[in-house]
Amino acid sequence: MLKRNLRDYFFRFDESMKNLSFFLLYAGGLLYKESRAVNKPFFFKRLPYYLKGYTTESWRLYSQSRQEHDIGLYVSDYQRYNKAPRVNDRYGILLANKNLFTSIMAPYQQYLPQVYAEIMNGRIVPLQATSPEVKDIDSLLELLDTRQAVALKSSTGYGGLGFHVCMKVNGILTIDNEPADRNRLESLITSLDNYIICEYIIQASYARDIFAPAANTIRILTILDPHQRSVTIAAAAHRFGTRTSYPVDNFTRGGLSTSIDLQTGTLGLSAAHTEGGKMKWLEHHPDTNAKISGIRIPRWKETCDTICKLAAYLHYCPLIGWDIVITDSGLKIIEANDSPGVDFLQIHQPLLLNPDMRDFFMRYGILNRAQQKTLRKHR
Repeated sequence: MLKRNLRDYFFRFDESMKNLSFFLLYAGGLLYKESRAVNKPFFFKRLPYYLKGYTTESWRLYSQSRQEHDIGLYVSDYQRYNKAPRVNDRYGILLANKNLFTSIMAPYQQYLPQVYAEIMNGRIVPLQATSPEVKDIDSLLELLDTRQAVALKSSTGYGGLGFHVCMKVNGILTIDNEPADRNRLESLITSLDNYIICEYIIQASYARDIFAPAANTIRILTILDPHQRSVTIAAAAHRFGTRTSYPVDNFTRGGLSTSIDLQTGTLGLSAAHTEGGKMKWLEHHPDTNAKISGIRIPRWKETCDTICKLAAYLHYCPLIGWDIVITDSGLKIIEANDSPGVDFLQIHQPLLLNPDMRDFFMRYGILNRAQQKTLRKHR
């Protein structure tokens, strides 16, 4: 009896700690997003959408959508940070940690960038059975002589934070498109911890024509029915970097979010932040003037089929936000997200307009009463 009581106490304690961690994740996400918002109104004007679970930035984005929708059709920031992580539960770490993700995806290595080495406490740590071996600054420079570019990424980072691109073309070394030398590279390496040095993906020509300096990624949101093991692509959007967001394409750092027709892979209008928190809708890239709207993503059906196959393989995690780059030979997975950002997806259409997404969130108890009431009215 005592053993059973202790076991029950332990499980209750474990559940309480889990709930606390989810709340802290929500609070941290809220504070981070609020710190980046500009021209915030007075607190009492923000309070109504705080109480509904939205940050200033998300509320502005959704209120400036091209089509007016009931706010109850949007997945809130509270649900994204505090509720959605419960879907993947303890298996979410497989996605959140890039080293673990690379290991579990070993049967599908052809879809991942090659990892050359790790950076721990400012030191390059070579990986076993990698070729070429990267063990110090000199061997990293030799790698750049042959590969021309590598990426430095945080093993647990998100949103493009801490991402660096090192390139060496015609003997000239650059870091994040700025001239550099050996000392600058060594200084950067010694400042990093828990990073990986990996292959820099060369994107397909359609994306290079639009904005070549950044890797322009596609976010594909997949949901999995745990009983049928069937995967559905719930939403997708294409991000494009800009001079403001470089070296990444992150939307909150000034990149573009472009709608994708899920059936054909055709790009639609692009959303861009402007000063004052207002949105601007574009058909062309603001820096290169390249046409975006109407461009078709090559191998789109093949891409969707592959992502569904990989999502079924990772059935431990029913909700995954895949960040991929289309290359001339196929797709490469940049990362998979356990608690994927949905704001730049929902700019184009609220997630809960998708019946599969509604059923999925209902199954996991993510929808609140107000949303359920809105959905009943919407039906």
